[in-house]
Amino acid sequence: MVNNYYRELFHDTGESNTLDTNYTFPTLTEEEVREMGRSISATKISHAISSMHVFKAPGRDGIQPIVYQKQWDVVEDDVGKLIQDIEDCPLRVKDINETNVVLIPKVDAITHLKQMRLIGLRNVSYKILSKILSYRLRGLMENIIHPNQSSFIPHRKSSDNIIIVQEVIHSMQAKRGRKGWMMIKIDLEKDTID
Repeated sequence: MVNNYYRELFHDTGESNTLDTNYTFPTLTEEEVREMGRSISATKISHAISSMHVFKAPGRDGIQPIVYQKQWDVVEDDVGKLIQDIEDCPLRVKDINETNVVLIPKVDAITHLKQMRLIGLRNVSYKILSKILSYRLRGLMENIIHPNQSSFIPHRKSSDNIIIVQEVIHSMQAKRGRKGWMMIKIDLEKDTID
């Protein structure tokens, strides 16, 4: 039942729609592209592991960040070599990209799978690489993400958009005349785009 539910939810429909728009999306400068592609230093790797919460749930390897942190002098060279290997051959990331998928209840009395939160538990080595890349992206996000987008951007709150929506609804209700307005509410159930 669980497999079928998520298989149906995340399956690829094979359909693709394009949106014609006159909007020009922000792009990275050549310098920003070079910055994103520069080699990952040992300092950045060390900073990534030391900034992790020590008792985060382990991935398939069963190891928590505290093991890497306490034994950093033992594993530092191996982790550095792993990151270097992935930089040299990005397809090697599949070697560490394994996830345990766990369902966490959102409510006490579960009657449907929508009441479960799907989370993925990843290996620490994968989390290190992800954290380094997220640090690099952090400095670029405010320039390439539209100001109305509030999720995952520091110092932006979804409550700001709620206030804007309330103002729009108020304006729509106060509008008089023959020309109507329309508002569309989209419920994003999953984090995929077909």
